[in-house]
Amino acid sequence: MKTDCFTIRQIVRLLLVEKLGNREISRRLKVPSSTVSKYKKLTDCCCISFDELNAFEDKKFLDTLRQRDSVVYLKPDFEEIERIRRSHKRMTLEKAFDLSYFSQSLQKGESFYSLAHLYDLFDEWYQEFHGKPKISKIPCNPGDRLEIDFVGDILHWIDGNGQKHEARVFSAAYRYSNFIYAEAFEDMTKTSWLTGIVHTLEAYGVPRSIGFDNDKSLVKKPDVYIAELSAAMRELCDYYGIDPSSCRIKKPSHKGVVEGSCGIIEKEAYVDLEGFTGYMYAKDLDDVNQKLRDKVDSINEKPFVINGKGSRKLNFDKYEKKELKRCPSIAYEICEWKILRVDKYGWVKVDENKRYLVHYLQRNKEVICKLSSTSVRFYSKDKHIDCGCYDRRYSTEYESISKPEYYDPTERAITKGFQETLGEFESLGYALANIVGYLRSVFNSESSTAITNYKKVMGIKGLCKKHGAKIVDEGCKVAAEANQTSNYELIKSYIIDSIYKINEKKSKYKVDKDKDYPKESGKSEVGVKLRGAESYSGGAQHE
Repeated sequence: MKTDCFTIRQIVRLLLVEKLGNREISRRLKVPSSTVSKYKKLTDCCCISFDELNAFEDKKFLDTLRQRDSVVYLKPDFEEIERIRRSHKRMTLEKAFDLSYFSQSLQKGESFYSLAHLYDLFDEWYQEFHGKPKISKIPCNPGDRLEIDFVGDILHWIDGNGQKHEARVFSAAYRYSNFIYAEAFEDMTKTSWLTGIVHTLEAYGVPRSIGFDNDKSLVKKPDVYIAELSAAMRELCDYYGIDPSSCRIKKPSHKGVVEGSCGIIEKEAYVDLEGFTGYMYAKDLDDVNQKLRDKVDSINEKPFVINGKGSRKLNFDKYEKKELKRCPSIAYEICEWKILRVDKYGWVKVDENKRYLVHYLQRNKEVICKLSSTSVRFYSKDKHIDCGCYDRRYSTEYESISKPEYYDPTERAITKGFQETLGEFESLGYALANIVGYLRSVFNSESSTAITNYKKVMGIKGLCKKHGAKIVDEGCKVAAEANQTSNYELIKSYIIDSIYKINEKKSKYKVDKDKDYPKESGKSEVGVKLRGAESYSGGAQHE
């Protein structure tokens, strides 16, 4: 029940003149004690006597009684608050308020806005200058993320000859500013994906991460949490220093910005370009891209619908452009990627006229082939390890191109020439004169095959390792004197006979180290026991 002005005057008179307590006033005037308490606080704040107050009319009496000191609220700097919020991906808006607004010192008569009212003021400011009703629940700072996709619908166009064509439109959108990029391609192959990404980065800048769906051109093996990228996408992200992030399976909302951009392109750009006929007229695909680019530029410059202020381009230029990294000075080379089968001998046929040898461990397996304008590279399909690298050749002649390091160790040894084998023997210390003559004779022989030469070379190498190079050199000398320089069996038999004779001479006399012999005149006499004999010789006998 509202208290009338006469009752309020009686309450003030009893408080100021008669100095009664709240309960007594409530009992006399039959009003709630809360009402008396309320007007007691107002009376305490008022510095005017009762006679002066009572002389005023009712309206002025109430206004004077209820007058409070005017409160000045400290104005927040929302630009600074937004900068602090974007300084770290885990920075919350409430924490930004604490660091920027509530940390300031207040002057006399100033006060802070409440936190709830501050949120409302920030949302109004954010809507006016950024074109969004509220900030995203997912933290996203300028330059954090680029999202890519292909528009679902096909763009139809007719060339000058009246021939009909279809184009697939690649779309990319920066998440913070919603800035859109679009480009038309003939198909949705891996080359189209990579070309669209590279053209976006070269035109506007490199973000910290890139989001995409589980297309086979980008993702080798999709996963609920972390997908396995394709070799082409992994190499592109490594080149530009971008963190790849594929959305979860059947979760297009994880790249909602580019999904919305695709819808805008379909509703606004497609409708204007195709018109009522359903086809747009263009000279070629470059002309299609030029017209599409003009439409997308007008979409980016169009003011936001909610309040008619700001635009995608304005937000991109003001906030996001300065946060994007510059592209490397050397442009990324768009390559063609293929998955090819390796035959049982290690050869891969890239086209009709060229085949290349890959590492022997990849035989009978599939490899990833990267074709650029200057090189041909091969990677293992499972671990993406380099297993072959060649300069690309464009001659029309059929060629089989190989490198020695990709052969099997046995095959590589078979294919070694005289100079390479001689260098190996020199590094081991086996390159004596007669051994070198043996090697030269083996490689100069026209009747022997590569396998025979390999066996002879490895045989001599084994003899040198087992018996030493000097005795093998003597065996080679004997074979050369007999005009059979490359006769390995003759050299081996000579070495065996020589070693047998040496061992026979050594075993004829054997020192008995376990027996003690007497000494005379400071000289030690050692008896030598003949094998199979009972007497000692070679020293004086002492009884």
